[in-house]
Amino acid sequence: MTTLDGASTSIEIQLRLSNAKHYNDWIYALLEPHLGQRILEAGCSIGNFTSRFLNRQRVVSVDVLPEALLHLRKTIGNAPNVRSLCMDLESDGFRDLAGEKLDTIVCLNVLEHIRDDSALLKKFWSLLEPGGKLLLFVPAMPVLYGSMDSADGHFRRYEKQGLSTLIRKVDFKLVECRYVNILGVARWFFNGRVLKRRLLPLKQLALFDRFLVPFARWFESRWDPPLGQSLFVVAAKPCLPSVTPRLHAPPLV
Repeated sequence: MTTLDGASTSIEIQLRLSNAKHYNDWIYALLEPHLGQRILEAGCSIGNFTSRFLNRQRVVSVDVLPEALLHLRKTIGNAPNVRSLCMDLESDGFRDLAGEKLDTIVCLNVLEHIRDDSALLKKFWSLLEPGGKLLLFVPAMPVLYGSMDSADGHFRRYEKQGLSTLIRKVDFKLVECRYVNILGVARWFFNGRVLKRRLLPLKQLALFDRFLVPFARWFESRWDPPLGQSLFVVAAKPCLPSVTPRLHAPPLV
């Protein structure tokens, strides 16, 4: 459960990231090839990515913070294909989404906030149509866990192998699991483990976004880094097995 202090910190982080154009473009470029037409955005916050999904048939944007959804609605207006809901992902409210026929679930920097991440993944699996995809973006490398993770209510950072195993245990087919943003590793460690900051400084974030993110994106498009600040996952719910019609035995004569 997010505390009031954690809520204000979370929204402040998203407001700062809303100005990180190159970084947001990079994440969306990873998502875009896998997006379907009926999307659940699990943990939409203030809507930094919701506006990029408006060309889809249906978008269901969910967040636990009413304040975040107020920002979202100001950003996207009254888009007729968007349904926004205030909902705790750890509650049973997902039953209300059973009729949405979702082919994509996008969950960006949210799973680390969930105490029982395996239970949430099972809910995602149950909501997706067969063949649907789950797109995850999570903080990586437990060694980086520091004051900024704690301030934002993170229970954990993920290892690549451990996350891959968790995904498979929920019966998803793992399509891709890769590190992202190798250049952010030292920056996150220095700010969160050495300086014990709660937030990335605005000027530092702006400089990183303008000068280093474009290079990191180009570099990582040509080479899979062995580590990174984040992990990007594409997982698919298997299609139902085809049923072979049973041939009737010839009548006995």
